[in-house]
Parts: sequence; structure tokens; C-alpha cells
Amino acid sequence: MALVNGTATYTATALLAGAHSLTITYSGDSNFNGVSAGGSGITLTVSPLDFTLTSNLTVVQSVIPGKSATYTFNLTPTAGTFPGVVTFAVSGLPVGATSSFSPQTLPANSTGEAVALTVQVPLPATASRQWNSQQLVWALLLLPLAGVRRLQKAHKRFRRAGLLMLLLLGSTAVIGLSGCGTSTGIFGQTPKDYTLTITATSGLVQHSINVNLNVQ
Repeated sequence: MALVNGTATYTATALLAGAHSLTITYSGDSNFNGVSAGGSGITLTVSPLDFTLTSNLTVVQSVIPGKSATYTFNLTPTAGTFPGVVTFAVSGLPVGATSSFSPQTLPANSTGEAVALTVQVPLPATASRQWNSQQLVWALLLLPLAGVRRLQKAHKRFRRAGLLMLLLLGSTAVIGLSGCGTSTGIFGQTPKDYTLTITATSGLVQHSINVNLNVQ
């Protein structure tokens, strides 16, 4: 290293985290005598590269089948930079559910950023069949109304009574088909809670947080 205005600069990029003893030696020149600073007298401590992973106020989400839920969380490097490119993963999803992160990764030199996780919950396999059955029941039950509307004014009371009866029967049939009489969930399924584990990995450092997903 050369002296510049009496100062020498040394840059190291391969020092691991922890304490390091340094030995500095100046060989001298025509104007100055040589000098050596022993390693026991100079200690350099390298802080480990790490980051924090914290969730925002979206740790609990409720969603109905066919819809999505979004969670947000923050990552911040503790030493000014991440150990490496930050990647994300999530586990504990409901069967058939899909997930996506935005952004998908963070560069090592990022100063920190908010990241969003979106979970798409699928429709149950029986949902479309139940819906088609409900539509068919309503169509069959309401078909006679076309004829009812042609009744004479003298039969208004009977027409209203018939309409009310049809509506009651239709509601009963739909409830039976949808399974609402046996469950409080959508499409006749029981609501269920899922614990999702979000993991962020950067270099050899890894942190995780848990969030909750309630599927109605």
C-alpha cells in the first residue's frame, strides 16, 4: 500500500464475521524509520450480515373459496446490505392453493423493501355442480309463474299464495343442495384455519414468520 498524505488505505472483502487481529508494518524510507504494529494491539471486528423480517398488520386473513388473500411484510438489512440475493417461500397452503410474491426477489444491495404475498384459494370440486343444481331448481320452480301471471284479477289471492309457496320451496331446495343446513362455511364446507410459514433466505441466513389464513 502506498502512503497518500501520510495515510494508507487497505480494503478487504473476504473477512468473515467476528474479531480479526491485524499486523501493520511500515518499512520506512529515507525520511522515516520503519515501524510495526503487532496483531495483538489492533483488532478489527466485522459485524455479520443479517436482516430482519417483520410482518405488517395483515397476519390474519379470511377468504372465501375462489378468492385471494394478501399479506405484506418488511425486510431490512442490519449492516447496510443483505448477505446475498433474498428469495422467498411459503409453506402450509391449503390443497390446490397457489402463491406469488411481489417482488419475487430482492438484490443483495437493497436497503430494504416491503414484500407482498398473495394466496389464491381454489373453488371446491363440488362448488360448480352445486351451483348448476341450484340454477336448475330455481328455473323449474319459477317456470309456472309465466302461467300464473296470466290469471285473471279475481285470482290475485291464489296467485300470491302460490308465488309465496314456490319461493319457500325453492329456498328449501337450495339450502338442501348447498349444504348450509350442516355447515356455516361457503359451498357447504367447514371453515378451516391454516398456519402459513413465510421464509426469506439470503446467503446462509434465513428467517421465518407465521401468518394465519381462514378459509370460509
